[in-house]
Amino acid sequence: MAVIRHISIQNFRAIRQAEWFPGPGLNCLIGPGDSGKSTLVDAIDLVLGARRSFTFSDADFHLMNSAIPVCISVTLGQLDDGLRNLETYGRYLRGFNSETKEIHDEPQGGDETVLTLRMVVGADLEPDWCLFSERATAEGLEKRLLWKHREQLSPTRLGATSHHHLAWGNRSVLNKLSAEDFDISSTLAELSRQTRHNFAARQLPQLDNILTEVRTIANELGVQVGELKALLDVNGVSLSNSAISLHNSDNTPLRMLGTGSTRLLVSGLQKAVGSPGIILVDEAEYGLEPYRISRLLHQLGSRDDEPASQVFITTHSPYVLRELKATQLCVLRKPEQPAQSLHTIFLTLSGDDQEQATLRACAEAFFSKAVIVGEGGTEVGFIRGLDLSRQCRRRTGFQDQGPLLQMVAAGTIISNAPRFLHNWDIVLPY
Repeated sequence: MAVIRHISIQNFRAIRQAEWFPGPGLNCLIGPGDSGKSTLVDAIDLVLGARRSFTFSDADFHLMNSAIPVCISVTLGQLDDGLRNLETYGRYLRGFNSETKEIHDEPQGGDETVLTLRMVVGADLEPDWCLFSERATAEGLEKRLLWKHREQLSPTRLGATSHHHLAWGNRSVLNKLSAEDFDISSTLAELSRQTRHNFAARQLPQLDNILTEVRTIANELGVQVGELKALLDVNGVSLSNSAISLHNSDNTPLRMLGTGSTRLLVSGLQKAVGSPGIILVDEAEYGLEPYRISRLLHQLGSRDDEPASQVFITTHSPYVLRELKATQLCVLRKPEQPAQSLHTIFLTLSGDDQEQATLRACAEAFFSKAVIVGEGGTEVGFIRGLDLSRQCRRRTGFQDQGPLLQMVAAGTIISNAPRFLHNWDIVLPY
């Protein structure tokens, strides 16, 4: 199972420039609106997805500046033998040092062998997917991933269209789960033949007059047609992939399930595949009650010590955060100094006991750009009163400026404030 080691994004939608080294298991992205969470998930899907084309527009460029190309690079490690094949990809195999977080174009001792896939979109809006290495570029070489490897690396996306996984299609999880036992192509071809045969055996007296009239006209014009029959055309009956889908006891397609239920079921099926690869989930809480959020995250490997897949999720729900390990959390921020080279930065936690306790006690605070901390209910009530007073006087309230009012033990959370929670407006002492 390939794992993303590094992502680089330039000039794509909400992100001008960003670089990230994600973890091997579950990666939960949080941050303010328009910080680039969904953009990053889309970027992974666009680079690794098994697609031959995609319709881009000027809106896909950062600030609609199509003069600077969109460039998204994804470096993959934990490669199987096919992707490590020297004859096929030798000029593009690179090295990754997990300790220094460095990618070496010429692999060094102790490096993991990695491949970098890159998608570039210019002003002509035509995407180009190719492999990348500095030495190949210097030599003027170009190579693309074999299609079978693109399908192998293609991530599973649990979103509004996850229902296609509940039918036997080319990229559905059901097809992966039954690939060794069920040949969908030959089965559909046989069903198509049976359909034509069954239709030919049916009596259709309502067509007799029409057939007689057509035969008469043909004879008058000298067109020999013999005995006419109304049969299903060979090219008119084609059962495409996804024609066979799961149904419940009422013969209702499971594709009619709600978004939350579909996500839950598909996540379970994906885990049963064994090597599910990369999974993308935008807004993990969508369509799910709190207790079902826990089930979804468990299926995605939130509690696994040795993750079976690499998962990228976004969320705005404190219920999601409370179910996660602190090391699985990543915050997207835009630096205060616009002159900095990176437009988007990624902040992570080390996962010690104090940080985990903070995440459990006040998950809501991690969604805020600034936090007001109070020791008890009196301080919180005082700040809320000030907030209401400002609103009554038609002034901007505290919450409208970004901070989230949160009652926490000051000693617990202040230790993380400078590095992780970005900045603080007011701290009320005990």
